[in-house]
Amino acid sequence: TFDLSCSDNLGLSYLRLYTNTTGSWAVNQTNTTPFNNTVWSVAVTGIPQGQNYIWASWCNDTASNSDFTDTNRTFTVDLTAPTSTINAPVNNTNTSDSTPDINFTLTDNFDTNISYNLYVNNSINKTGFASNNTQTIQSPDPLANGLWLIIVEAVDDAGRRTNSSTLYITVDLTNPTSAINTPSNNSATNDNTPDINFTLTDNIGNPINYTFFLNGSTNKTGNVANNTPTNVTMDTLSNGLWLIIV
Repeated sequence: TFDLSCSDNLGLSYLRLYTNTTGSWAVNQTNTTPFNNTVWSVAVTGIPQGQNYIWASWCNDTASNSDFTDTNRTFTVDLTAPTSTINAPVNNTNTSDSTPDINFTLTDNFDTNISYNLYVNNSINKTGFASNNTQTIQSPDPLANGLWLIIVEAVDDAGRRTNSSTLYITVDLTNPTSAINTPSNNSATNDNTPDINFTLTDNIGNPINYTFFLNGSTNKTGNVANNTPTNVTMDTLSNGLWLIIV
């Protein structure tokens, strides 16, 4: 919609809208009964997508005096929405970082810089601008333990909005625990493949990965259910003192 007006000490004859939206500078609309010093709002449809269109108003009075606006105005028709893509981390990532970097790319057909909103659990957490088609990194405010939903919204100068795909991140700031239940420390045994009973616990993880170390070297690996006593049999041990850590 274009708003035009004209004023005259006597009376008006015509008020015209000029544009170059058809490829040449020409009259687009004419008001044959304009009111003095009154805004005329005129809607123009079917303008192709494009940048730096120009428009101006022209009017004349009953004495055939005429005048154009002193300066042409410009406008852009943007019919294409921007895009938003989260590059990293991958969906369903687990992290011990409470402020993980979110790497994303925004694109737009016209804008050099694109506005963005970073949402955490559907609430705006960070805002800013990203260069068109350029990888950008933004970290959210510190996140507590738990599962978080991340979305990056792109907003172009025309107000068109596009959300990225959803990214789920699990933040785990608490170390797991590992306890050997049996045998007791400093035990002696005639079994060269002793069973080690242990329990692992974690606030989030299930199952939990484990590594058995014998005298500082990896001997067994696997995973077990959270907070569940588990038996693992050692590889054959020779006579001597062995340090076992889970």
